[in-house]
Amino acid sequence: MQFHERKFAYKFGVFMCIFSILVGVLALCFPTWKIDNNTGRIYGLFQHCGQLFQFSNCSLIHSNTNGVWFEVVRGVELVSVIIMFLDVFFLCKRNPCRIEGFDAFFIGLLLAVGPAVYGYYFNFSDFGINASLSWGFIVACFSPGLAIVGSFCMCGSEYTPVTRVEPFDGESMERRREKKKTFSPKDWDKFPDSGSHVEKDYYNDYYRNHDPYVDDYLHKY
Repeated sequence: MQFHERKFAYKFGVFMCIFSILVGVLALCFPTWKIDNNTGRIYGLFQHCGQLFQFSNCSLIHSNTNGVWFEVVRGVELVSVIIMFLDVFFLCKRNPCRIEGFDAFFIGLLLAVGPAVYGYYFNFSDFGINASLSWGFIVACFSPGLAIVGSFCMCGSEYTPVTRVEPFDGESMERRREKKKTFSPKDWDKFPDSGSHVEKDYYNDYYRNHDPYVDDYLHKY
């Protein structure tokens, strides 16, 4: 099943996840998570600069600068964006089902870990003294929200893995009809004129090529 054949809600969910990736990459790249109120320098996850877009005045943030928690934030954010990219890639390749929506939901929760930990240490440690949060942190908070909204759209629009192909082709429809409708002598009781030649002919025509014992059933009536 091609991507253009899928439901609008599923497509909207995928595009929300793609937008989540772009927002997450933007939050990772720009050093705008925190602003030092004394010096005016801006800080991100990997570098700090004197002013935005003046990269000649930027310096890397070393791994031992802010503690283990800061490394966790950087690692979680980076890994989450990569996993979300791979998930969206496979969303466009595989047949649609709710599993893809569940994937995006849990990745969205993983994306939320970084801003949550960063915000906690900013408010309850020396990391946030004489500083204020900037728009980069807000952008990072939007990324998991977009992913979770997209996951809800995908979960609510498609089928479970058992019936994940939609619409069914002719061969699949025939297999499903045979599976749901098996021959039994009890079927005669569903008709007011039980055992008539009309219903015998109907079942005979339908099951002749599907049930090798159809004649054994029919001759009893």
